[in-house]
Amino acid sequence: MKAFYPFLDNQAQYDPAEVQYSHQADYIYSTLERVFYLDRDHSLKSNCLESQSYEKGLWKLQFKNSLKTSQGNSWGAKDFYLSLMRLLILKKDLHHNISEVLNLNKGITSLEDRIETVSLKENALLFHVNPIQKEILEEMFTTHESSILYRESFDHQNLRISDYFNTTGQYYKLPGQAEVLIANENHERKNFSESIHLISLNTHHDPYRTFIDSDVDILKSINIINSSAVYQKARDNEAIDIYTTPCFDLITLKFNKNSDLPLDKRMALGRVFKNLYLDKFLMDDFNKQANQFFPDFSIFSLSDQKVERYQSLIKEAPLTKGEGIKFKVKSKAQQEFLEELAKKALPELTFTMKDDADVSLSSTDTGAHETYSPIIYFSSIGMFDLDVNKQDILARFSRSDREERQKIGQKVHEDALFKGQVFPILFSPRVSLAKKPYIFTNQPELVWNITKES
Repeated sequence: MKAFYPFLDNQAQYDPAEVQYSHQADYIYSTLERVFYLDRDHSLKSNCLESQSYEKGLWKLQFKNSLKTSQGNSWGAKDFYLSLMRLLILKKDLHHNISEVLNLNKGITSLEDRIETVSLKENALLFHVNPIQKEILEEMFTTHESSILYRESFDHQNLRISDYFNTTGQYYKLPGQAEVLIANENHERKNFSESIHLISLNTHHDPYRTFIDSDVDILKSINIINSSAVYQKARDNEAIDIYTTPCFDLITLKFNKNSDLPLDKRMALGRVFKNLYLDKFLMDDFNKQANQFFPDFSIFSLSDQKVERYQSLIKEAPLTKGEGIKFKVKSKAQQEFLEELAKKALPELTFTMKDDADVSLSSTDTGAHETYSPIIYFSSIGMFDLDVNKQDILARFSRSDREERQKIGQKVHEDALFKGQVFPILFSPRVSLAKKPYIFTNQPELVWNITKES
């Protein structure tokens, strides 16, 4: 099987603790095992657990004794424990705030440190947690950050990964062969492609035309910037199998927390810019305009009444041509695109690459059915500005049951909208394409969901 892939050069970018982009997470899902993954019906499944039990505050994860790395080394509970400790020491769990969930009273600085709420017993990991903590940890352990490194693949002093090739997941690479993912014959799950040849793709070119004109079998969402254009071209091609996710990818304006741009001007800019963007990209049968930051099916979405009140606030904003507003761009290409988009309705908007701009355009995964990580993540990266109460709010959020997390998350979401921290524009699904006889049976990031029809 051949698949397009955006970046192949730097192996170090595939450290679970250093993930910033979708292509990194996608690669890690293929090469490193996680304790859990979510099935089609969003239920927890596992490739590596023999059993699990919860009784009187003790959650026991019993690992299979048959687990082998790609190079034939046994692995299990200890490897997950050390991977978890490494994440705590590096403090890179932007989605998790895991130290709060585990009630850590002091920072972890060494793999030799002891955690009162977590212990190893033979090939089992024991968590001394209440039902709320267990529920949150289950969700955490489905993410790329909780991926399991083989214990000898990283230095136990400086924590740097030294061996990216001896993996716990379905695939591995050989040194010097960045373009081929080789199947881990020792993996518990057997029904996936023998090898995947990765073909580098420049994402600024037309990905659909490049895909059609090549002998590549798979074009995944990580290669697609404009999903609506690709979907529009592919939907009538009977030789293509199309997989689309729910609409949870969001295009939004993000206002700089240091900007002194008043609220009414933020709303005015957002209203005009959103109309321009929707005129160009909205497709009724594919994507939809975003009237709030989280999609309707998220537990953090707002009531119809609050959405209506937010829309009224936008309508009341004055007219603007972009005067006095600085818009940050990431590249010359983005600047050219935005200048063309805005030239008629926002002719006085100023574009800059400097950090002192008032606003920028962001694309982000808002989470699908997650009940925890989106609020932690967007607060950690500054998308939501929780001001001086940030640590208290996140600590309370990390110790609350689902119902209370929903209330806290909705309030954080509401504040971000009504204070003009963000201005949501467009929700889109992710799109992946397969040339038949390859088809998708479920989400493509789980490689065993790509099968070949006989």
